[in-house]
Amino acid sequence: VNTLPSGQGCSGETAVDTNFIIRVGHRSDGILEVQDGAVISNRIAAGGSFENYSSSRDAMIRQTGGLVVPDGNDYRGTYLGFTQSCVCYNLLGGTLRPFDSFGIGGYSYGYFLQEGGTLCCSNKTLTGATAFYVQQGNGYVGVYRITGGRMSAGTLYLTATYSDTVGSGKSAFVTDGATAEVQVGHVRGCENKGVAGVHDANLVLCAGVMKASGFSLVKPDGSLRVSFNGGQLSPRENDKDFFHYSSTLSAVREVVVQDAGATFDTAGVTGTRFTVPLTGATGGGVSGVTGFTPIANRIIPPVVWITGDGQGAVAVAEFDYATRTVTGVKIVNPGHGYTQATVDLYDRGTNRKLSYAATIAENGNTGSFTKRGAGDLTFLAENTY
Repeated sequence: VNTLPSGQGCSGETAVDTNFIIRVGHRSDGILEVQDGAVISNRIAAGGSFENYSSSRDAMIRQTGGLVVPDGNDYRGTYLGFTQSCVCYNLLGGTLRPFDSFGIGGYSYGYFLQEGGTLCCSNKTLTGATAFYVQQGNGYVGVYRITGGRMSAGTLYLTATYSDTVGSGKSAFVTDGATAEVQVGHVRGCENKGVAGVHDANLVLCAGVMKASGFSLVKPDGSLRVSFNGGQLSPRENDKDFFHYSSTLSAVREVVVQDAGATFDTAGVTGTRFTVPLTGATGGGVSGVTGFTPIANRIIPPVVWITGDGQGAVAVAEFDYATRTVTGVKIVNPGHGYTQATVDLYDRGTNRKLSYAATIAENGNTGSFTKRGAGDLTFLAENTY
């Protein structure tokens, strides 16, 4: 299903109407598998369309090979998940190269799991990087997790709400594998335009390497939190206030060093400054889920979100695609300051929400900080961990 001209990743083209849309999980649950040799370059709508039917449905797109080049074909780009649905894109191999902006969890619950392959957000001339969104819309949850492969994009938006209604958007971006590589421009958290509500965004670095230009200024009506839990972060530009915060415009609310520690590799970049203090993970952290048993007959892993009286805990569902079974819940970041928490699992929108009590364990507050590479790093705030 290919409208790409020769030279843009394929050897030829097939004449297909550029307005043609591949719909997955429109008015019923659906699975799209993309395997070796496949080339898809039309619009993709998953989990209910942006227009017409409002349906809470599940949609799985599982790519093990081939080339997928979704073309937004309008100003919205491609956002997977609409109208209270639940969508998972599982990239294991091949190349996903969206033209225009791309996102998971648009007015819905969305989970992007990258286990391999290449995700590259670019414009149609392949001369510039475009934005990647995790959760766009009000009152929903979006999670991106990379355990292997490479991801590159322009601006990374974590929780972006644009309408004039009340919402409480939530998002998490997690690096969680030794071979995971991420390179993005600026990270923008909780960019809320005229939207009231409690907005939350989390960047969690567990393993692998992430490079970013810095953290852009946004309105302080949300909370962008960076948690190091064993992962590595590197700057891409010289002379930058990399982490910074003020009472009127903020980029990062807090930078937390969990027990697995933090690594910052300046890699020859000079003039990098932290104006936000590094803090330790004190108090209780989420360590597990009580009462969970495997859930059969599912086509996607549910989206997981943790709420409680602490900050920063993030979890993901473990899923066996072959047997269509949710086998467990993995805590990728325990967070800090918890005495109680609830772990919610969402699929088919809110129609099949399952809630479990979390177990809480005391954080050791033993995380170290390691500086690597040529170049310099200056701390301009009092570090308390």
